[in-house]
Amino acid sequence: MVLRVETTIPLVKNDGPHDGTDQFTATLNSLGKNAIICVSSGNEGDFNMSVTRTLTENETEIKTFILPATEYNVSTISGPIDIWASDNQPFTVTLSTYRIIDGATTSVVTASTSGSTAFTAKGGLKSGRGTLTMGVNALNKRFNGRIALSQALEPLSSGYRVMISVKGKPGQKINMYYAGYGHFSAASTEGFIDGTPDESINSNSIGENLISVGSYTTRKYFGHLNSNYAYALSGGTPGDISEFSSYGTAPDGSVLPHILAPGATIISSFNRYYVEGVYGTYYGQSPSAMTGSAVNGSDTDYWGAMDGTSMAAPCVSGIVALWLEADPTLTVSDIKKIMPETSRSDSWTAARPETSLYGKIDAAAGLRYILQQNASIGSINEDAENLMVIEAVADGYEVTFGNETGFLLNLVDLQGRNVASTVADGATARISTADLLPGIYLMNIQGDRAKATRKIAIR
Repeated sequence: MVLRVETTIPLVKNDGPHDGTDQFTATLNSLGKNAIICVSSGNEGDFNMSVTRTLTENETEIKTFILPATEYNVSTISGPIDIWASDNQPFTVTLSTYRIIDGATTSVVTASTSGSTAFTAKGGLKSGRGTLTMGVNALNKRFNGRIALSQALEPLSSGYRVMISVKGKPGQKINMYYAGYGHFSAASTEGFIDGTPDESINSNSIGENLISVGSYTTRKYFGHLNSNYAYALSGGTPGDISEFSSYGTAPDGSVLPHILAPGATIISSFNRYYVEGVYGTYYGQSPSAMTGSAVNGSDTDYWGAMDGTSMAAPCVSGIVALWLEADPTLTVSDIKKIMPETSRSDSWTAARPETSLYGKIDAAAGLRYILQQNASIGSINEDAENLMVIEAVADGYEVTFGNETGFLLNLVDLQGRNVASTVADGATARISTADLLPGIYLMNIQGDRAKATRKIAIR
């Protein structure tokens, strides 16, 4: 017997090879053969934290600045810089300071062969230290250069910038990632290039047996317990792709994440020790900033607004769990076949096709698809009550009865009178309630192989 396990992985890694070969991702991918694993796509979709370039005869060097994310009140360079070649051929990495007034540069550290080189602040740096490590990765046989910082890089003044140069061979494809709060930028300087969010995808989510999940916005505003005002976290328009939702490409060139789910301004539970402690106050998430609370014995539980693909991934996990109730034999390959057949596309997904492969997940459509597919091959053998999907539509209800390829659908009032009926030519039917008075009704479904009854309320 194979136990189907369905889980969510919210851990985000913006550096790494982005090809599924690192040990953690490879382990997840292996576990995904016997489990459904949903992984957050990352929250760096609004950071220009990636550079991708294929070197040519006329362009064998990449030059860019690393600018701190001042919009987040960040003034230093603190995250690792990870550089990967498409092959095992070495390249040269140079970390320098750049004096804006005259373009003068001072090398802080440079390397072109395998090994590690420690460095400390010099030139236009006020502080900073770290290590530049170069070499061919044993798992994917690609040449890699990585700058790991043990102390953040801080320029002497606003007159200096931190720059990075990568020199390689024509034909080499270079991928560079900055896994900190900041951007690769040309800063309007000739010979330098801008970064983009185009490969901001979480490296941990790249695997054949993994489901990568991005975010779209379903609400913008929320309230505080001690305020009559409405607040917003990331802004955005309900329906649009969340501006923070990371995206990129898989090794085969396909778009990631696979699917989008609600992940912006989600009201979720908070750890009471965090909310009532110094960090809750420091990050503006104290008890008064929460949206809801409830007394729990001598303690208080809290709920507040959160943004992130770590909110969207559990949503997909819950939906997949629902699908597994309808068909416990589903594999990750099956899920990836259901999603493109049932996900929703609209003007927002059409405007940004690079942000998801399949569009927005549709729980009900996926469930109907599973029931209909299984009914067509006669594979359903469950309690008929569990095979019904009832979805409210504009003028009534749409009902899917997965155990049948045709059925009679009746609505009966509490006096036992038949008030509406329809016949399904297939596993799905619509019934109108537009002419019915508000009240409680029984929905009766009678098929050739099963029957079921549900109580509904019309308001």
